[in-house]
This record gives sequence, C-alpha cells and structure tokens, in this order.
Amino acid sequence: AKGLHDAQFPLGAETEFLQSFDKKPFRYLRYRVPGPRFSRWNELLDYVRTGGPWVKVVRTTLKSGEQENTWTLEAEVASANPLDSVVCWSCYSPDRRWNNELPSDWKPTTMTKAGERWTCELPQREGFNLAYYVEATERTTLGTRRDSGLVRIAPPSPNDTAALAEGGPED
Repeated sequence: AKGLHDAQFPLGAETEFLQSFDKKPFRYLRYRVPGPRFSRWNELLDYVRTGGPWVKVVRTTLKSGEQENTWTLEAEVASANPLDSVVCWSCYSPDRRWNNELPSDWKPTTMTKAGERWTCELPQREGFNLAYYVEATERTTLGTRRDSGLVRIAPPSPNDTAALAEGGPED
C-alpha cells in the first residue's frame, strides 16, 4: 500500500461514494493481477459479445473470528459462469494513512466456499488497521472476467458513516 495513497485521496475514500448509489451500475476493477497486456479489453469484448451477466462481488461482511485475534470475512458472489477464484486482498497500517515504512504489501488470501458464501480468516494485529477487498474471477469463452468489492477498513473509523449505519464494514 505504500505510495498508493496520500492525505488528499486516502485508501477507501471512494467506498462511501460508490456505496451511496441506489442502483449499482458500476464495475469496480481494483484488482492487482499480472497478466496479458490487454486482459481488461478481452473482458470487455467478451461481455459485449456474449451479453451475459458479469461476475459481481455482491456483499462482504467482516466480523470477529471464532479464534482469538482473527477476523472472519464472508463474501457473496454472483456469477452465471464457473468461478476460477475468490480472493481477499489485504494489508495493514498502524496509522490509517497506508504510506508507512512498515511492510504493508497487499497479500492474497484464497477464500473457500461455505454454502452460498465464500469465507476466509484474517489475523487481527493489535495497533493496526486492516484494509481489504474481495476479487472474484470467472471463466468465460474468451478467458476470464473479474470484479472487486469495495475497499473496506477495519476497525471502521468513527467518521465512516456507511460502515456504522450498516453495523459493520460491508459492501
């Protein structure tokens, strides 16, 4: 996360704005996947060609885990095609600025299917905030299509009205 955000545009600044839409016509592509140079164009062309529904991270819910010092993350993902993967990307910061010198690289955690939801456990680090988002990848005729949930920060700031209104950090 180092170097990606500053005081003028802090990590997660777009979350409350995007969450306020009554309808969710937007496609949030915040994924960090190395791949072919034109992979995003292939995703768009596949969508235009097939017209089918696109994978969507519908909702994420973070709560205290069953084990001490863990978070349990659950995600609802809608897809008409087989899913290749559902991954949680996360990083930690002691000051909510996400530009500290400590190791704060985004780390992937593969989520597992549990009924209709996808879940994973993430460690709680005392004195650190957790930033996370969920990325879902589906297999299509031309390759893959991806969607990302909104960036969330835990624990939420007292100023995070969207998370407080929902009773916790959710999409």
